Amino acid sequence: MLAEIKNKASHTLEDQLTGDFFGTIRYLPFEKGLVHVLSAVRFNNLIVQKEWLSALQKETGYTELNFWPKHEEGEIDLLLPLTNALIGIEIKYFSGISSEDGIDLEITSDTSRNQLARYARMLLDLREDRKPLFLVFLAPFQMMQAVEKSLEQRNIIKPEVSLGYICWEDVLETLTAIDTTDYLTGEKLILIDLIDLLKKKRLMHYKGFSKDLLQKEVSNEPFLFQKPVFDTKSWQWPTKILNGDVGYVCNN
Repeated sequence: MLAEIKNKASHTLEDQLTGDFFGTIRYLPFEKGLVHVLSAVRFNNLIVQKEWLSALQKETGYTELNFWPKHEEGEIDLLLPLTNALIGIEIKYFSGISSEDGIDLEITSDTSRNQLARYARMLLDLREDRKPLFLVFLAPFQMMQAVEKSLEQRNIIKPEVSLGYICWEDVLETLTAIDTTDYLTGEKLILIDLIDLLKKKRLMHYKGFSKDLLQKEVSNEPFLFQKPVFDTKSWQWPTKILNGDVGYVCNN
């Protein structure tokens, strides 16, 4: 819905997912929705992880979410100007990083064309009151893992910006684990819709084989499949010669 308002619906499924998910969760107070999702973001530095969680815990109420803000460094998917931090979130679904560096060995955080490096510079440019800057990469697990690995040995993210990772599969598990005892009916429905959306898009962790299947004894006997039994009806076909110019009614 929001993607359509922002003229994004016809561009990519990624924009559609971004608009559907974050455009819906923003109707929940921060402490009942986004804080649960964002708390699952992982940083590879314990001090940064604590700063991140501390900034999230201080936020309450309805938070401003800026979708696809334009900047000379590009158009990040989501910008969250929290009270105590500025957060940028780049979201992926099928497509990977949209711009990447070549093989030049002299690339730095100031010259890199990598999409996340550019968005890190964007956050630094938008910074106010020396707030902590966090850049989050959200993608399906395999893509998230590949991007994280590609950045491990490259010093292209501005040091003032902390880069964290989260996959859609973890987002789904986080939403599913929320205790909704104190939630209003409408708030519960929002969560249910979000969970259904991610399940529909198959953004869930592989859980392995079912316990029943694992407990079955391995043998040479073939599986027996049985077709479902459908209701059968008898048809009475007219014995008269059908006339193409006349209408007929089926009584079964």
